[in-house]
Amino acid sequence: MIKCSKIKYDAIIFSEVKLKKGFPIHLYIIPEYKRYANLRSEEGGGGVIVFIKNDIVVEEQTSLTSGFEKLKLMIFNDNRKLKLLAYYRPPIQTNLNQFLSDLENEISSSNSKTIIVGDININTYSLSLRELSHDMITRQYNEMITSYGFKVINNIPTRLASGKTIDHFITNLHNDHTISNVTLRVDDAISDHCALITSVNYPQATKQITSRIIRNKVDLDLLMDNFEDISSVCDDFKNTDEIVEKITEEIKRAVRLSSRTLSFKIKKSENIKDWASEGLLSMIKEKDKLLMKRRKNHMSKDIQEKLEVMSGKLKKKMKDDFNNFMQQMVKVPDPKKLWRNLNVLLGRTSENTIEVIEEAGKKLKNKKEIANTFNNYFVSCASKLADSLEDDNQDQDVEKLVEKSIVFTTPTSKEIEIIISRLKSNSAAGYDEISAKRKMILNNDKTKCVMFRGSRSRMQLPAMIEIGRGISIARISTFKYLGLQLNEFLKWSEHIKVIERKIASSNAILWKLRYSLPTETKKLIYDTLIQSYISYMIQVWGFANYKELSNLQIMQNKALCNTYNLPNRTNRVEMYTHLVESHLPIRGIAVLNTSCHVYKSLNNQTHTNIIHTEAGATRSNMTLRNNSSLRPVKIRTEMREKSIEFIGPSIFNEIPDEIKRSKHQYEFKWCMRCYLRNENFIGSCFDSSFFKFQLR
Repeated sequence: MIKCSKIKYDAIIFSEVKLKKGFPIHLYIIPEYKRYANLRSEEGGGGVIVFIKNDIVVEEQTSLTSGFEKLKLMIFNDNRKLKLLAYYRPPIQTNLNQFLSDLENEISSSNSKTIIVGDININTYSLSLRELSHDMITRQYNEMITSYGFKVINNIPTRLASGKTIDHFITNLHNDHTISNVTLRVDDAISDHCALITSVNYPQATKQITSRIIRNKVDLDLLMDNFEDISSVCDDFKNTDEIVEKITEEIKRAVRLSSRTLSFKIKKSENIKDWASEGLLSMIKEKDKLLMKRRKNHMSKDIQEKLEVMSGKLKKKMKDDFNNFMQQMVKVPDPKKLWRNLNVLLGRTSENTIEVIEEAGKKLKNKKEIANTFNNYFVSCASKLADSLEDDNQDQDVEKLVEKSIVFTTPTSKEIEIIISRLKSNSAAGYDEISAKRKMILNNDKTKCVMFRGSRSRMQLPAMIEIGRGISIARISTFKYLGLQLNEFLKWSEHIKVIERKIASSNAILWKLRYSLPTETKKLIYDTLIQSYISYMIQVWGFANYKELSNLQIMQNKALCNTYNLPNRTNRVEMYTHLVESHLPIRGIAVLNTSCHVYKSLNNQTHTNIIHTEAGATRSNMTLRNNSSLRPVKIRTEMREKSIEFIGPSIFNEIPDEIKRSKHQYEFKWCMRCYLRNENFIGSCFDSSFFKFQLR
C-alpha cells in the first residue's frame, strides 16, 4: 500500500497489534522506516508499534504504565519539535482511572505541539445524542481534552460493527494548522477497525526576528582600582549633604569605568530579555551552535548527546533565572509597587502613554505643561455648560428619597394606559418626579427594552417599542445591569460565560506561574481576580442548573489547584474539605452569601425589599414549631423555586441555632464557612440534581 500510494507517510501507527514481547518483532520491517514498539508481556492482545521515516530525528522517552500500552516519542524535523503519543487501552473499566490520569498528566504538562493516536475504546460518536450526553465517561473524557486546548479530529465511526468512534486522532494543532482526516475501511480479515489517514499541514514559516540583548557586567577588581580614596577629599566638606553627593558621584564614576558591555544576539528575545542572566544567554548561544551542527550532521549521536545535556542544563538555568526574577518582583514591602509588578506579570498594563500633545498649534512635551492644559480644560467645562443652559425662573430644586433597590411589580392595564397617555401628551414625570416641561432628552443609544417572559412563551414581540412622542427604543434579549447579564428568559448561561471569559486569563497566568510565585502571592491573585468575579451577586445566579455551572466549576477547581500546587485530578470533595483552606465551591459560595444576606436582613444590617416572615408569627402560642424559623414563599414554578424569597428561608432554617445567634456578621460568616466544609454538603455541590444538598 505504501509503494502504490503517492503519499509519503511520515509516521505509521499500529494499535492493538496482539503480539507479546517474546515475538521476533525484528521480522516486521518497512523499508526506509525506523521501528518503535511497546508490546504486552502476557499472551495476546494489546501493544503498539510505530514506524517513522529514517530522515526524521526521533527521541524515545520511556514511561511506565499499568493496564494499557503507550509509546512516547519526540520528533525533530525542520526545526520543529513534535510530541507523539501512541496508546492502546483495553475495553475494561479497571484501567480507566489510570489511563485518564496518565493522559491528563501528558497534555497538562505539554508545552509543545502534541499528537495523540490510538485505540482508546472510549466512544466519542453516537447516532443518539441523548445516549452520548448521558455517557459520563465520554463527557469526562471530552471535557478533560477540550479544557487543555485539545480536540478529537475524526468524527466518523471507526468500528462499523458497533457504530462507535473508539480510535482517536487528538491534537492541539487545530488552531493554527490545516488538518484533514479520512476514515478508510480495511479488509475484515485484517481488522474490524477502520484506518485513519491524517494530513497535518504546517503554516508557512515566518522568519524569526533576531535582536540583541545588552548586559552590563562590572569587574570587581577594576572597581576597587577605580574607586579613589576620597577620605581626604571629604575632609574639605563640612556639610553632610555635600559629602554624600561627592561619594555618590565617585561611586557612579567607578562603576562606569569598571563596566563592560556584553551583547548577545538571540532569537525570540522578547520573552526573556527582562529576566535572562548573562549565564543563561551564553548557554543559549552554545545551544544554537549545537543545533547548527546537528542540521549539518543529524545522524551524529555525539552531537545529539551533547544537545540533550545542554538542553537539560538550559532548562534548569532558565527556570532558576525566571524564579529569581519572580521572587524579586513580588517580595517588595510596598503594596502599591507589589500590585504594579503583579499587573505587569499578568499582562494587565498598557504601554500606550502620551508624551506629546498639541494645543493651539503648539506641541507640549513638558509634563507640567500637559497637566496644566488638562486642568484648564476641565475647569472650564462647568462654566461652558452653565452658559449653554437657558434661564428659567421656575424652582429647580427637587428633593426625593430614592430607594437603594429596584423592585419589579406587575402593573395593571389601567396604570399602563395612564402612563401612555401622559407620555403622548408630554405631561409624564419620571421616577424622580422632574416635570416633563424640563424637556429632558432621552438617550436612545443607552436606553433599551427587555421584556421578561417564560422560556416556553411563543409570543411574537416587536423589535422596536414606542414609548411616546414618536420615540422608539430597541427591544433586546440580553442587557447588562449592575454587572449582571439579564436575559429575557431569566437564564444565567450568558452571565456565567462572561465570568468564564474574565477569569480565564488569570487562571492561565496562575498555571504558568504556579511554581514560580509563593503561595501567599497566588492566593492574593486568586482572591482578587477570580474569587471576586465568582462571588459578585452569586445569590442571584449561583443556583442555576448544574449544566450551566459545570464549566465554571472546572475552572475554579483548576485555579485552586494552581494556587495551592495540588496535583491534577485531585478529589474535589477532599480538596474543598482539607486542602484549600476555607474556600468553597460555587454552590457553597452561593449558600454562604445567601445565608449571610438573610442574617443581615433580620438584624437590620443591610437594606432589603424582602420581608422574612417567621413560621409561628400567625399561629397559636401553643405551636411546637421553632419560632426562629422562617416561612418560605409559596412556589408554583421551577423559576420561583430559585428565587431568594424561597432559597433564603429554606437555607436559613437548616442552620443550627447557635450559629444564628452570632453576635455580628463576621462571626456568623466564619461559623457558616466552617459549618459548610463537610463531606456531605461539598459532595452535593457537584450533584447534577437541583437542591438535593444537605447542610447537616
